[in-house]
Amino acid sequence: MKKILLLILLMLLSVSMLLTSCNLNEDDEDEKDPPNTDTDTDTDTDTDKTVITMPYTFGDITLTVGESIPLPRVLKDGSVNRTLTYTVSGSQATVGGYVLTARAECAAGVTVSVSCEGYSAAFALRINAAPDGDTSQPQTPVRESFGKYSQGTLGVEGGYVYDESKSAYVTKAGTNGDSAFILKAGTPLMVDYFFNANVTVPDMKEGGAFYLSCKKGNSTVIRFGIEATSTSSFKIISDYCQGSTAIRGRITHKTVSGYTGAPIKLGVVAYGNSVVMLYQGKLIYKRTLSGIGDSELVVSGGGNMVAQIAGIQYEDDSARTETLYNMALGEYRDALFTSSQFPEKITEDRAAGTVTLSNKASNTDSPAIYPATGGNQISAPAFAIKGTVRIVIADGKSGHFNFATIADSDNSANIIVNRNLTGSNGVWRNIKLDGTRAPASGNEHISETLTVGTDWTAEFAYTFYKGELCLYIKEKGESWELVSRCKTDWASAYPKLIAKQYVDATFSNLTMTMNESEVVDIINEVDLTKGKDTMKILFIGNSATSVNDVPNLLKRLAASAGKTVTVKAITKGGYTLAQHADETTDHGKGVYAEIAKGYDIVFLQDNGNCISSTANIDASTSACKKLASAIKTAGGRTYLYVRPPYGYESSGRTPFQQCEGFDTHFTDIALEVGGVCAYVNRAFAYAIKNHASLALWGSDNAHTSELGAYLVASVMFTTIYGISATELDKDSLSATDAALIQSIADKIALAGYNPF
Repeated sequence: MKKILLLILLMLLSVSMLLTSCNLNEDDEDEKDPPNTDTDTDTDTDTDKTVITMPYTFGDITLTVGESIPLPRVLKDGSVNRTLTYTVSGSQATVGGYVLTARAECAAGVTVSVSCEGYSAAFALRINAAPDGDTSQPQTPVRESFGKYSQGTLGVEGGYVYDESKSAYVTKAGTNGDSAFILKAGTPLMVDYFFNANVTVPDMKEGGAFYLSCKKGNSTVIRFGIEATSTSSFKIISDYCQGSTAIRGRITHKTVSGYTGAPIKLGVVAYGNSVVMLYQGKLIYKRTLSGIGDSELVVSGGGNMVAQIAGIQYEDDSARTETLYNMALGEYRDALFTSSQFPEKITEDRAAGTVTLSNKASNTDSPAIYPATGGNQISAPAFAIKGTVRIVIADGKSGHFNFATIADSDNSANIIVNRNLTGSNGVWRNIKLDGTRAPASGNEHISETLTVGTDWTAEFAYTFYKGELCLYIKEKGESWELVSRCKTDWASAYPKLIAKQYVDATFSNLTMTMNESEVVDIINEVDLTKGKDTMKILFIGNSATSVNDVPNLLKRLAASAGKTVTVKAITKGGYTLAQHADETTDHGKGVYAEIAKGYDIVFLQDNGNCISSTANIDASTSACKKLASAIKTAGGRTYLYVRPPYGYESSGRTPFQQCEGFDTHFTDIALEVGGVCAYVNRAFAYAIKNHASLALWGSDNAHTSELGAYLVASVMFTTIYGISATELDKDSLSATDAALIQSIADKIALAGYNPF
């Protein structure tokens, strides 16, 4: 009896697949402190369905004449696994009772189509004769949807092979897990792609797992999948790694109990540097990860749990993948945070882009969030968070809100915004470096310029770049103000926002990034203290400024570092700032007229006796306030030239003690006027203690020498530009002296060292 063997039926189907455009609700968030947190987010909310049409690939099938096999089917109403029979008889094919006549007698590869009950498909057929003498029953070959990866295999004997009786690929059980990449026509899915499949676990085992991983090497991975928590329960998780194999950003999106073996639909859409994750046809999360853009898709399992993979759909056309990506996202908004503390006190409106932290108590169960961007908790060598904050305090209470940053358990900082109806409405700070807290107790008062009120709204920018941590505030009608800057040696850190006590804090209009160039752009926008490449600077002072011509020395040094500075000086020997600020005199009128011309920076330098008595302290403070007000009106920024000491004892103070007195006085003034201190005094104090042989004063022992003036200008330069003084020309100094002075300037103005 002659038997005709029909070999290789390659089907390319166009079917309807259900994806849902939905907002991601994370009502069950309960995440531990980072890093490596585990947050529960429940997204099982019914939404309108969106139909997407795309290829559905089955692979190769071998049939004999008259043989019938189940034909998987996806209907537009979303039901799955409805069975039709596909029968080959001579040159005809019958599907669900519909007869298809193949053209060209099915001899060399033809295309036929069918439409029934809204279901359409296209088939490519090729019929070959059986080899002479071969009477064996044909077997179903392995279907190449998978290829070998790492220690595991799919699509080969002993690996993840296709089981015809189950109409599914079956994974291997293994303690370490097997893995494989997805193939399309023998080529791994890479770059932009879509993958979706039904995963069934007949015998769920606690500790078992099944993952879809978008992978670029071992150190850039976004992983999404199932982890069994018992024989009848599992959780849907995602995490990632970047720059190393350490798992980060772990989130539990959903916990499912009472599992009885029904298919679990898992999918991913990888487009650009983002990956959309799909659970049961619904978008459950999105992550963005730099460098993931040309990843390949890998399937893996483990924990001695076997999974069956069926209903595979995939696509690698970039344009079609982009369409799927955009349809899946719909109105989705990135999570504003991925983990929190006391989530019952936190309300997130992702559609509006707002999050509110509410705390009616004093330092008790303070709610906190760890901000996120692109679905990932912010933790990086550089970050910026910019937006609007509204802080409402409880009646009659002192409200505190903290901007915190953590590098590790021994390195952290807290910047505390204090709100009161009356009294202090300033900014305070504590910082821990290598386990040592400063101050040892309490907090350092760093700004007192914020407006008073129980309901306060302001723009803010919180930045971390090259170890420098800054908070900028912009109140309504005002310019951006730097309220806190501290220099660290931290290679990486993560922010934490805390409603510490008696406040409701709402954040909106948020921009968050870990991209270094975007961080720099934000800093350049808000940091009015940072020097521009071309600047106008006015100096107001006395001989401490004019001796050795500090303004033009700064101009020369700035030019050597590629900066253009125009300088103007108003100096009179022995003059105090009170005399300069006296608008009743012709000199004072001239000072205000010059300020009004508009300068980027105005340096204020006072007489060395400004701290010798209470009257002098008060007069100096009042003068600084008046001059700073005029500078602000003219659009400039006040810099306080915290002067060097005399080289001898003055008013009962040694040179080092003079430096300390100047420090206290002008730091307090800077708090009140929103000014920036150029701590020349600290540089001199450090030199006095550690380099006593340096000749910092001239022959009169009252004014600076050339060496001392170079130190003054170097501190000014590094304070203005945030650039190392090592970029400067040595001017008239020896290379050795210049290098030493530059290192002292960097220690004070860049590293933030305080010798007191």
